[in-house]
Amino acid sequence: MCNYRVSPNGKVALAYASKLNWSVFPLHTPKGKLCSCYNPNCKSTGKHPRTKNGLKSASTNLDVINGWWKKWPDANIAIATGQQSGFVVLDIDPRHGGEDSLNLLINQYGPLPETIQAITGEGGRHILFKNPGYVRNRTNILPGLDVRGEGGYIVVAPSLHACGKRYEWELSSRPLSVALYYMPDWLLQMIVDPVVEKPAKKPDDYWIKIIQGVGEGRTEHVRCFPFRVLAKAWDSGSYSL
Repeated sequence: MCNYRVSPNGKVALAYASKLNWSVFPLHTPKGKLCSCYNPNCKSTGKHPRTKNGLKSASTNLDVINGWWKKWPDANIAIATGQQSGFVVLDIDPRHGGEDSLNLLINQYGPLPETIQAITGEGGRHILFKNPGYVRNRTNILPGLDVRGEGGYIVVAPSLHACGKRYEWELSSRPLSVALYYMPDWLLQMIVDPVVEKPAKKPDDYWIKIIQGVGEGRTEHVRCFPFRVLAKAWDSGSYSL
């Protein structure tokens, strides 16, 4: 890496790109009770992009990164997730039961591999896994558990959170200290192929359709529909000789 003269945050951003090949881009920064965007109604203080193209700006080009942090020395650092940086993230929010949800999964399926982990400014966790292929962003796979994949990003150390605390890498699971591992198959299956239970049809639905049919003038539909209802009831054993 060239000897760029840049701020401490800029040096870390350059290291992410040069040593880990992670695509970075600058975020706004908390300024007291405000965001550096100075929008009094900002709902994402210190977490949204400074660049015009946002996530699409993410880069490993050291000259580009150096230019960003010369322009915004205290900018928070974001890393694009998914194929661009080679990892996906399990985002654990304890405020919404994330640790409890994860413990339930671990108790049922077994422990997670000892991969890279980070502590968020609010005390949550980011667990990084080697990218297994195309994994999209998903929210609330269980209470307090989100996934950051294609089209997503995470805020990373030493970025400042609105609460005044900094993001940091978990001491025993820092980049360059431990390797990235793939997530276990059971977790990948849960993320890429969620089970959606379809609610059973209520018998009342049939009668609602009849009423709707009358209202819309579908006389032929209404004339035939009761016989279909009776046939279904007979087949299901609701009526018998």
